[in-house]
Amino acid sequence: MQFKRVTLGDIGEIAPFFDVDVPRTCDYSVGGLFMWRDYMKIEYSITNGVLFTSFEDENGDVSHGVPIGVHLYDGISRIADYCSSRSRRCALSLVPEEFVAPILELYPNSTAEEQPHSFDYLYRAEDLARFAGKKYGGQRNHVNRFIRENPLWSFEDITEQNSKEVGDYLAQYIQKYPLEDSTAREEYEKIQEVLSNLGPYRMFGGMLKAAGGIVGFSLGERVGDTIHVHIEKADRSIPGAYQMVVREFASRFALGSATYLNREDDMGDEGLKKSKLSYHPCDILKKYHILVRG
Repeated sequence: MQFKRVTLGDIGEIAPFFDVDVPRTCDYSVGGLFMWRDYMKIEYSITNGVLFTSFEDENGDVSHGVPIGVHLYDGISRIADYCSSRSRRCALSLVPEEFVAPILELYPNSTAEEQPHSFDYLYRAEDLARFAGKKYGGQRNHVNRFIRENPLWSFEDITEQNSKEVGDYLAQYIQKYPLEDSTAREEYEKIQEVLSNLGPYRMFGGMLKAAGGIVGFSLGERVGDTIHVHIEKADRSIPGAYQMVVREFASRFALGSATYLNREDDMGDEGLKKSKLSYHPCDILKKYHILVRG
């Protein structure tokens, strides 16, 4: 098994692995893997038709993802053998909850620890497209205010022809809301990359306009019955802009074509966590770090 760093040019080779029955967590998608390939120093190996991945954490420790395209036991045992041959601990990270019990059954001496900052927030597409019912009263109020104060608003598809307009808006956005850390800087760079490579990234989305300019946008990717919302930005100074982006994206791209929207993790940010919870997720997709011991 030979690993090499993931590059943008590898999308064509890796993307087909996400067309099979994969978990609903965002790590098993093109955007989830390629947007963070440099930040997490992601490497991959395709061996006998199986996709293996590895990545580093902030301490430089290497972990592996759950392999795709092989029976779980065979895949984990091959990773364990690989790590053993390099006198390295066998660690799995960002492991979806449904894999934890089977892995611990196969390797009962292993330990599993939750990674709460990486939990994904899963929503029913219909809920976000309609904001129906008492629990979404707050979101409806924000939407109604936006419409009242911006009667000429529009929500337009992002295409290869107008994606530069979105990129220009994003550049202005970070002037208004400066990038606070390396994670935010990496996200900004990769969003610009996505906007220049919508086709390879398999992403689609829309931009919210008001008063003649962009005030928010969102981009996502469909995997099975789930749309992963990889990118979502809106002008915080405009009341209701975020709620409009959420509703219009779900209505335009998910309603009738997808069952769920995965709006990904909160990265340990309490404000972001509060915001995501306010949209009433139908499930929190837990992820785990597992030290595999035979």
